[in-house]
Amino acid sequence: MLHSENSRAPSRRTLVKGAAWSVPVVAIAGAAPAVAASAAVQCTHTTTWRWYWKKTPWCGGKKNKKSGLEINTTEFSTGVRFSDTLSTTAITDVYADFWFTRSDLAWSAAPGNSGCWTTPVLTGSTTSWNGMTLYAYRSTFTCPVSPVHQGTTVLPAYRWQSQCYDATEKEWERARWARRTAYATVNGVPQPLDSGFFAIE
Repeated sequence: MLHSENSRAPSRRTLVKGAAWSVPVVAIAGAAPAVAASAAVQCTHTTTWRWYWKKTPWCGGKKNKKSGLEINTTEFSTGVRFSDTLSTTAITDVYADFWFTRSDLAWSAAPGNSGCWTTPVLTGSTTSWNGMTLYAYRSTFTCPVSPVHQGTTVLPAYRWQSQCYDATEKEWERARWARRTAYATVNGVPQPLDSGFFAIE
């Protein structure tokens, strides 16, 4: 059974839980001011956060308790979208920061990754929440953007997986909190978006 919590406000989040394992999907949206006579461009950035823990061969299966994390925009209803764009819409400076309670993650591309996003790396930024420290991993969009005229412009997808490493359930009780901030500049107007903090369960 799926549970969803939806909001158009930048400070809130969407969380979807799957039956086999939890699959948080973070969606944040914001609107830039109108440019000329066109409608405001609406930006949304929806990410799936998925565990690899005692579930799949990718992390060694159940016996060795290997764990890993995946973030992607390759699944249905995820992605980076700009609605109501024109052919003249300028979309620049697109990047996302993925905040997590571990500072030792090494990300690698997984099938479906477009190659248009840089591998997430630590920025050096941290934030504290509920007694925990979260570390930011940044991925930047590097491909040219050709806006759809009078339609929705969708950016190529990313799909990143962390390395596998030994973990216990007790460790994961803390190492399951995350945050996702995303950024884009539309027609010269920055659109900072923030998912807020959420649990990957």
